[in-house]
Amino acid sequence: MTKLIDRQRAAKLTNAMVNALDLLATRGSAMRYRVGWGFGSMAGPIIPPITMDALAARGLVRTRHSGADLTKEGRRTHAELRAAA
Repeated sequence: MTKLIDRQRAAKLTNAMVNALDLLATRGSAMRYRVGWGFGSMAGPIIPPITMDALAARGLVRTRHSGADLTKEGRRTHAELRAAA
């Protein structure tokens, strides 16, 4: 088993959550759309609301009415997952 999968399981993150963390870390803050959370346009990558809610419940993302960004804990978790990859 790889170190990435071990760390992902230790943090109890699904693949969708890891991908969302990566998008937020590389693209910056997400904006709220009717279909989910996106990055400047509806054509770009969209994070489903349930994934963003799960990240917020774990304290990895701070959501506001119209935006979301990573917390310090989210940036640390993302850095750990990137180091394990």
